[in-house]
Amino acid sequence: DGLRIVSSFSDYLRALSTALHAHGLKLSQCVGSYPKPDQRTAEIATFYDPQVVGEANDVVRVMNYDMYYVGGRNLKGSITSRPDCVGMGPAATQPWAEMSMRWWLARVPASKLVMGVPAYSNDYSALPFFGGANGSQAGIGPPSSSEPCRCPSDGCPGPCRQSSGPVESIWEFDRQSYTYMYTDPDGRPRIRYGTEVESTKALLRTATKLGVDQVGFWTFNLADEAMVNATLEWAS
Repeated sequence: DGLRIVSSFSDYLRALSTALHAHGLKLSQCVGSYPKPDQRTAEIATFYDPQVVGEANDVVRVMNYDMYYVGGRNLKGSITSRPDCVGMGPAATQPWAEMSMRWWLARVPASKLVMGVPAYSNDYSALPFFGGANGSQAGIGPPSSSEPCRCPSDGCPGPCRQSSGPVESIWEFDRQSYTYMYTDPDGRPRIRYGTEVESTKALLRTATKLGVDQVGFWTFNLADEAMVNATLEWAS
């Protein structure tokens, strides 16, 4: 049944591509960071054939975010068994994004690929069992006006740790992103896996390294001025 779905979707993509191109239009598709084994049908990974995705589409947007989906726990249904719904962590890391893009570059021409970049942070309760609740998508940077420790992302020798008021910021060298430990107004401990200009620059350098010259924020209106300026400078 899973293979039938893949075949049917491939036929749909080819037909849609032909129809759109006949009218001078283009076809684009958003795809997962890289296919993960389906818990129910291990013989297939997704409902689409990556080769057909690359052939039929003019643009393929790789969603390099939701490495951890903050809303994936405590939900009824099969979603809780997905790998991105287990545990807690950032929206993306540089090593994960590089692995993702390498997977797609082996199947889709670089000229068609857009590397997705997160414009939000993941925020969780630091109480046992995640405080009995899901996390939440949060804004850019630290959870207050406190500035994170400024460890340069190029050549940083290791983690950088700094406390500023109720917020402790940690530059995770292996992830190329910040982690913030803080307490909410009710005094409860929380942890935020941040997204900000330094983690964005790390992803942009990855795109350059891999020969991918198109990136896109999810979502664009959430990216702050520093992230946008860094991206414009990269694109120029």
